[in-house]
Amino acid sequence: MFKRITSVILLLSMLLCVCACSSKDEKDDESSVSTSGLTGDETDYLSTLRKMDDGGKEFRILVTTQLERFYNQNNASSVVVDNAAYKRNQMVNELFNTNIVYTVLDGNASGSAAFSTEISTTTMSGQGSYDLVVGQNYYTLPLVSDNMFHNLKDSDTFNWDAEWYHQNINEGGTINGNLWGASGSFVTSQLAYAMACFYSKTVYEKNNFEYDLYDLVRKGNWTYEVFLELCTAFDNTGVDEGNATYAAIRHDHAAIGMFIAMGVEFVSKDAKGNWTFNEFYDSAFEDIYEKIRALYNDYPSVMLNSSETKIPRNSMMAQTLFVQTLVDAILTDELLMANDKFTVGILPMPKLNEEQDNYRTRVMRDELFLIPITADLERSALVTEALNYVTWDIVNEAYWETALELRSSDTEDDMEMLGIIANTVYKDTAQYFNEDLLKLTSQVGLKVMDNEASFATWWARNKKALNRQLAAINTTYGQ
Repeated sequence: MFKRITSVILLLSMLLCVCACSSKDEKDDESSVSTSGLTGDETDYLSTLRKMDDGGKEFRILVTTQLERFYNQNNASSVVVDNAAYKRNQMVNELFNTNIVYTVLDGNASGSAAFSTEISTTTMSGQGSYDLVVGQNYYTLPLVSDNMFHNLKDSDTFNWDAEWYHQNINEGGTINGNLWGASGSFVTSQLAYAMACFYSKTVYEKNNFEYDLYDLVRKGNWTYEVFLELCTAFDNTGVDEGNATYAAIRHDHAAIGMFIAMGVEFVSKDAKGNWTFNEFYDSAFEDIYEKIRALYNDYPSVMLNSSETKIPRNSMMAQTLFVQTLVDAILTDELLMANDKFTVGILPMPKLNEEQDNYRTRVMRDELFLIPITADLERSALVTEALNYVTWDIVNEAYWETALELRSSDTEDDMEMLGIIANTVYKDTAQYFNEDLLKLTSQVGLKVMDNEASFATWWARNKKALNRQLAAINTTYGQ
């Protein structure tokens, strides 16, 4: 359902034969592969991929512990999502007669040194231990300067225009035709850690609001102004006594999520195709900054951090109109859990206004897939293409349908909203290549929450140093 709805929304068509660039005679010479057990759309696309018999050889993938449940599944399971990941692994194994093996390391900041050292050590040894890496970009991409990874654009196997790749993220990571780390459905964190706006249908209807929120999203009218209108019109009588329901509760990362959603771009391409910082102290940025600062600080009963309320976490949606948090929370976080089913809807984060072209979704966890230089590029690209496709085809479907069946009364509408979120995940180039530049986005959110009157002073003080780092990025990744 998920993939079918996203296709309708964004009018994206699967390019079924883009990878079938070899002639029929060339394909007939290659080893045949079985597609037994595959049906429908699965066979339609997978059968167009270049054939390969890997002879049962291991295909080694390095991933992080934080998302292990979406990767390292070696046995059938009664848990729907786990079983879908297992089926995905087995399907790709069978397709290419390969043997996918996962190595799992801590992928947070605490494990960043060990993760990057593992890549460097195995690559420099020349043993080619890993065929694919999925890790946070701020500690994997710097290894490009040491010639640790392939340029993914050197392979024609990847169907970059397909729905199983995150277009905004990959476009933002391309410099002078080079793409060293990319994002696709296989990098499940790009959806699980996306910021969304959940709402309690029970609380919404109790307040007699007349908007059809799903319809607002469809028409491009789900905006900051509507969000603020609903929050400020909300009946929050009794807040001072601590026993009321609340207008909105935010995750710690929601402030920067609002900036991204409202169209703020930290960098743009100059005439030569290099990245350059925008002037953040112009009127457009300050207007958005002031809007979000006011929301977080001038309406104390409207936008609260979950730690600032006395609401038990497992009943929060029963007492809150909106909760801005990670998509994954609907299935795994007690913030949205309850003993009994409750009615919750899911929306993208609101746009700035109706003139903004598209919704944008900030992803909290900055992971990419990369192919080590010691790996066979075409072999790794072929298996990775299949992994991205099948994850999109069956794992995402199982994940979201399972979550929404537990929490939603309008599953098809909410699946449609998830389709919009999935296709608007966005990573500004300032978040992509460098840890210091990644912190730039966090600084904006922190200053909003600290109620600082302007971001311009901080930006002016740091602009020169940040531009030096951006110039180095253009050199390192654009050559």
